[in-house]
Amino acid sequence: MPELFSVLTKYPVFLGIIVGTISAFVGSLSALVTTIITIRSQRDREREQWVREKLQEIYSNCIGSLTILHANTSMNPQEFAEAVRWLNILLIYYSKKYNKGFLNLPEEVALFSSRDWSSLFKNYNNMGLDIKASFHGEYFAATEGLLNRIIKLASEDKRLHG
Repeated sequence: MPELFSVLTKYPVFLGIIVGTISAFVGSLSALVTTIITIRSQRDREREQWVREKLQEIYSNCIGSLTILHANTSMNPQEFAEAVRWLNILLIYYSKKYNKGFLNLPEEVALFSSRDWSSLFKNYNNMGLDIKASFHGEYFAATEGLLNRIIKLASEDKRLHG
């Protein structure tokens, strides 16, 4: 160790080269780490924005197609298929993590898709939703219940409002 100290004191340029090399390495490493962190956080923000835009489109189409179904006096098979399509796309993006109050949404969509109006209508009444079958029947009540649930889900989805 004393020999190294004597060499470094005899040749200060050598000491400068060593210190400069170490400083350049540390600076490059810190710049690399900063760049990686910046790129990753930017990518995460872009992904969140993309998901938010997709969810807005999906919720909008779900609500629109269910509103059309609910407004008609009889069920149109094409409009029903469109509503089921958007509900199933919603299930692809559905997350129990972000929507804790809607844990049974997949079951609701399955009952709606299979046209099991009475079971869906009963589920909504068991949830405490005040939905009346009225003279239109359980189909309209089930559609109204699912429409209200999707609107509430959209209003509470943290990915839309985060």
